[in-house]
Amino acid sequence: MDRSPSGIARSIRLAREGQPEALSELLDAHRNYLRVLAASCLHREMRGKADPSDVVQDTLLKVHENFRHFRGTTELEWMAWLRTILVNHLTDFQKGFRRERRNIGRERSLESIVDRSSAMLRNFGP
Repeated sequence: MDRSPSGIARSIRLAREGQPEALSELLDAHRNYLRVLAASCLHREMRGKADPSDVVQDTLLKVHENFRHFRGTTELEWMAWLRTILVNHLTDFQKGFRRERRNIGRERSLESIVDRSSAMLRNFGP
């Protein structure tokens, strides 16, 4: 693949015209760019939950699925669009992690849950 600005623009045009190999080349050519961004943007607390390479893989999947929405024609527009999708993906991931975070106040011991269930069963017994 020609990685010059005109080569990238040509690949964008070909991908838009329906040539899947052109889109694959674009994605491959910018994978490392996304990996560097993901590694620098992924908060330290999140690195135990996701690897930057996994974030990039998910981002590339979203890019592939949504390519028809891309309206740019230049490498700078392409890179800005990739960056936006990566940032949105990281934001969603981090929000999801915060929602799923353990809340000690909501936790109950297994023993108390079993005791309560047993008491309820005794009330319905013969």
